[in-house]
Amino acid sequence: GGNWLRNTNGTFTHNDRLVTFTGTTDQTITVAGGGIETFGLLQVNKTAGELRLSSSPATDVSVAATAGTALLQMNNVGALNLQGQTLNIAGTAASSGISVTGPGVRTVLSSPGTGFVNFSSAAANREITSTGGGTLTFGSSVVVNLNTAVNFGSSISTIQGQLRMNAGGSVTA
Repeated sequence: GGNWLRNTNGTFTHNDRLVTFTGTTDQTITVAGGGIETFGLLQVNKTAGELRLSSSPATDVSVAATAGTALLQMNNVGALNLQGQTLNIAGTAASSGISVTGPGVRTVLSSPGTGFVNFSSAAANREITSTGGGTLTFGSSVVVNLNTAVNFGSSISTIQGQLRMNAGGSVTA
């Protein structure tokens, strides 16, 4: 697979569709000039390497479907590297959040710099689910912000960095 590059003046309309990153080499999501790229559903299905948010120009990502399953799907061993940027798990799809498929550990990390994962929703709680025994680790340089209720799943999630409960945020079973 290749990198994702959107011109600052360009428009990407996600229509609640899935965008999948595959392959064995590092790939980068970039908005030329910096900004936010919004996907409906995002899948990291890399057998090696990382999916990276661009640090220069600074590119944040929002996953914001109004329908569908998990907003972020981590289906293979490739990591998601925030590189000091922000990943927003937003949208209004009911009970959606992050899914982990298959055995092994999936990782959200941030190197260099501190990265942020923001869980929010005006309409639904968020959850992290696993099929096949996989787990999800948020690395030591990742701050997880809860702005809504999040179910991290029984023995599925590990937060090595910080967990912040903001207004409206809570952890559910």
